[in-house]
Amino acid sequence: MLSNEVAISEEFVVTTLGSKESNYEWFVLKPKVDDKQYADIRLAFEKASLKEMELRDNFGQLTRIVFSDQKRNQKLDQTLFNFTPPEGVDVLNAASE
Repeated sequence: MLSNEVAISEEFVVTTLGSKESNYEWFVLKPKVDDKQYADIRLAFEKASLKEMELRDNFGQLTRIVFSDQKRNQKLDQTLFNFTPPEGVDVLNAASE
């Protein structure tokens, strides 16, 4: 969802909740299909920045994520993504099959 790989309007019904105990603008996303992992997802924005995300699963459990110290479009050193498996670990490459 955060990577823009899915058009939110295709997967969810989006409703504006307004500001809820804060200066953030809140939205609730309810899945259009009942078999989704979450009953609803609530997103809080301050201007264009995502500040909070609340995920309520189908068992009523709530996970709250608070985003802080955000930095957008930072250049990342490619060596951060190099993986060297520890000795004795088997590595399977499904892409080559």
